[in-house]
Amino acid sequence: GAWDDRGAYTPNILAHKGKYYHAYTGLKGPFIKKYCQASIGLAVADSPDGPWKKLNNNPIIRPTDSFDAPDGFLCDDTVFVVKDQKIWLYYKGYAKGSDPKTGQAMRVRGTYLLLAVADKPEGPYAKHGKILHRGHEAVVWKNPDGSVGSFCTGHGPAVYYESKDGVNFKAMNPIIRQKAIGVYRADFEEGNPGAKPAWGISAMNNREGLGLRRIEIQWPE
Repeated sequence: GAWDDRGAYTPNILAHKGKYYHAYTGLKGPFIKKYCQASIGLAVADSPDGPWKKLNNNPIIRPTDSFDAPDGFLCDDTVFVVKDQKIWLYYKGYAKGSDPKTGQAMRVRGTYLLLAVADKPEGPYAKHGKILHRGHEAVVWKNPDGSVGSFCTGHGPAVYYESKDGVNFKAMNPIIRQKAIGVYRADFEEGNPGAKPAWGISAMNNREGLGLRRIEIQWPE
């Protein structure tokens, strides 16, 4: 009967000031894909081994109850960035539509990269409200100069985006499209100011078989 009783997926863990914060997307049953809304929750532990305790203010990010909002139906794919002494929570949103046959709320195809910011990992988080760029997945990191990088690999152009202020993103370079990409985050290392990712993993498509593969990332000079 809880808000996340049907499933939990797309996790991201932030190590911050001696604690570990585990964000995840949660679904409430019954599960029917095009009708099932999702929110983002958070659990905390003193060690990566747990035990993990859910926060009382969960979910920390809920869909905005509006047909005009880019996250009016679903919030997903949490990515933490520690920037300007605040916690920047990037996430992916789906807009809300109406099923022409039943009138029931349903998700609209297409995703957007969105942002919420808090003074501490536990929140509360204030949504920025602006669409940063469209596309899928949410793959975000901090560069050494404090700018924020983002890969878009689906539901939009396959492009590397960059933002000096973490909000206004500019398309920089085309990239080879990947499925369910994830990158190694140097800025998650203690004391590391960040770096453009050099490697990651992605899912193989059905023609290649099932599984994960390592990808190498080459940056133009």
